[in-house]
Amino acid sequence: MAGSADFSKVSLSTLQEILRQAEAYLGAQLAASIAADQRAIAFASALAAAAVVLVGAGLALLIAESPNPTLGWTAISTAAGFLLAMAFANFSAMPAVFWFAGNTPESWLEDVRKKQSLQASLAQQLAHYSDMIADNDRLMRRNRVA
Repeated sequence: MAGSADFSKVSLSTLQEILRQAEAYLGAQLAASIAADQRAIAFASALAAAAVVLVGAGLALLIAESPNPTLGWTAISTAAGFLLAMAFANFSAMPAVFWFAGNTPESWLEDVRKKQSLQASLAQQLAHYSDMIADNDRLMRRNRVA
C-alpha cells in the first residue's frame, strides 16, 4: 500500500480505537453515498413522471380539434430535456468502486500462517483502511457527494 500511514508503533488499545473510528468513518461514507444515489433515483423518477405528462399534453395539443403546434412541440421538447436529465441522474447513481469496512476471514490467513501478532495485523488493517477512506473520499468528491 503505497503512501499508507504507518501504525506499527501504536499500542494495541490505541489500534483498536483507531480501527473502531475508521470503521465508523467508512460506514458514514457508505451512508452518504447511498443517500446521494437515492436522491438521484428519486429525481430521475420525478423527471420521468413529468416527461410522461408533457408528452401526453404535447400530443394532445398537436392532435386537438384546434391544434396548437407551437405549444405542443414545446411540451414535447421539454419532455425530451427532462429525459436527458433523467439519463444523467441514472448515470450518476450507477455502481462505482467503493470500499466497505471489514475484512474477509480468508484475508487473515496469511497473518495466521506467519503467526503475526494481533497488533501487527491491526496496524496493517488500519493502513488499508486509511487507503480505503482516501479512495472513497476521492470518488465522493468527484461525484460531489461529500
